[in-house]
Formats: sequence, structure tokens, C-alpha cells
Amino acid sequence: RLLYGLVLLKSKQPKQRAEAQAHFEALKNEKPDLVLPLEALAWIRFERRMYQAGVDDLAELFTKLPKPKGPRQAFPAELVYLFRWAGQLREFAAQVDERQAPEASLRRLDAAVAQHAPELAALYEQGREQTRQRNRQFDAQAAATRDPATQAKIMLDRRMVTSFAAFPFEEAVQAILAGLDR
Repeated sequence: RLLYGLVLLKSKQPKQRAEAQAHFEALKNEKPDLVLPLEALAWIRFERRMYQAGVDDLAELFTKLPKPKGPRQAFPAELVYLFRWAGQLREFAAQVDERQAPEASLRRLDAAVAQHAPELAALYEQGREQTRQRNRQFDAQAAATRDPATQAKIMLDRRMVTSFAAFPFEEAVQAILAGLDR
């Protein structure tokens, strides 16, 4: 069912995207401990420019991630990618678009990430920095051009979350496959 949801999410057709959202909403309600439904729902909300809801989904996701029970137990390797990706999305919601997520939602996400190991929180910060750098690149491109049409195109591209991050399909598939043997 998780793989089916990813197939729906990968589609660019509005009908399948709506079906993907309904599918992941149902999975989230049916199996609240799963991470992927929250990850997919956050992505869908970011694509629809519903940043507060997307950031809130990410915060909930990070509260559900497993925490090692002892110093010798490692965080599941198949879920490490979430930290950098969430950092990219968090920074996008905080500064790129004029529909910024509320500060309270951003702080909740930051606090949820901070509950994990420092090396994982560092990945989150790297993702945030990656988005800031990409944002500076857009600003430099817009400032360097004199053509109003080109500037408008650059500013439109700058408002698209896909210019800053991509849904990690391959990593999500690997996480699903890693969970099959548990």
C-alpha cells in the first residue's frame, strides 16, 4: 500500500495526486506510527503552498521517528535522508515564499528535530543552508538580468518548492524495503 501511494504521488495528473493525498490520509489514520504517509502529505501540502500544514506534518513526523534506546543503538540508516530534506522544506517555508509558515510551527519542527542526535540535527541544518544558498542564487540571477520577462520567470521558479527540494522517492522505496524484514 505504501508503494502504491508512491506511484500515485509520482504522477503529475491532478486526479492521481488527489488520490495520493486521500490514500496517504487513510494510511495515516489507519497506521499512525508509519512515517511515509506524513512525509508524502507534507510534500503534497508544500506543492500546494499550504506551508503551515506541511511544516506541522513534518513536526509530527519527527516526533514519530524512532530514537535509539542506548548509546550503542544507531538511528535507522534508511531514515537519515529525512533530516536534510526536512531542513530544505523548513527553510523554504520560512523565507522563500510570501506565504511563510508561522513562527510557532517552525519552532515546533525545530524542537522535534532537536530531540534527535546532534549529527542528525546537523543534516537538518545542512538542508536549511542548502535552501538559503539556492535562494541567494535566484536573487543573484534576478539581479543580473535586465529582461523583465526573464526576471519574472526566475521569480516564478523561485516560488516553486521543486526548485529547492524533490520528494525523495528512491529513499522512501529503500525505507519501505528495509522495513519488510522486520
